[in-house]
Order: sequence, then C-alpha cells, then structure tokens
Amino acid sequence: KSSLNFLTVRHPWERLVSMYINKFQSCSSTMFSGKNGILVKTLRKYRKIDENISLEEKSRLLEAARIECNKPSDIRLVDSDNPYMNPMGLTFRETVQFYHCRIQGKQRS
Repeated sequence: KSSLNFLTVRHPWERLVSMYINKFQSCSSTMFSGKNGILVKTLRKYRKIDENISLEEKSRLLEAARIECNKPSDIRLVDSDNPYMNPMGLTFRETVQFYHCRIQGKQRS
C-alpha cells in the first residue's frame, strides 16, 4: 500500500486579512470590543486623535464607540465627530500594528 499525505497552508497575509474582516472590521465579538478587549486597547494606543482632548473626554469617547460597536451594524449610531467611531472598528493598519507589537513582545520573552 502506498499513500500520499499533504497539508494545505494559508498564506500569512491571507490569514491576517481574514482575521481583520471577521473580527475587527465588523466589531462583532465582545471578546474584541469588551471594556478591556483588543478593540479598546488598540484604539487607545494607535488611533490618532487631537492631543488637546482631555483624558476624561478621550475615555468618554472611547466608551461611546465601544458601546456602539457592540450593537448590530444596522442600528449603530455613528458620531462623525467621535474620532474613535470614524471609522467604526479598527482600520487594517491599526490591526497590523497591534499584531506586530504582540509578535515582537513574544519574541523577546
């Protein structure tokens, strides 16, 4: 008897894009958009917003974005003046920055 074994592997960029679309672009998982979820941590660290906004106001705006992100996309109320909602969810760039930082941290350990 002879047999043939093979393994299918997805390209790393394809996996990254798929993860972004399924998890971050839609804000659909509370694991990512909970109070201490990846969405909140990543927005806080990488989203560029006006430096003149107070820490309290930044926290309020971030919490408002997190709450809206947990709603179904067809009933979200997007405040165009809220930098954490414009765009809603993470951008692809923010997602790559987040995972790059995590990978670098694991390699140092």
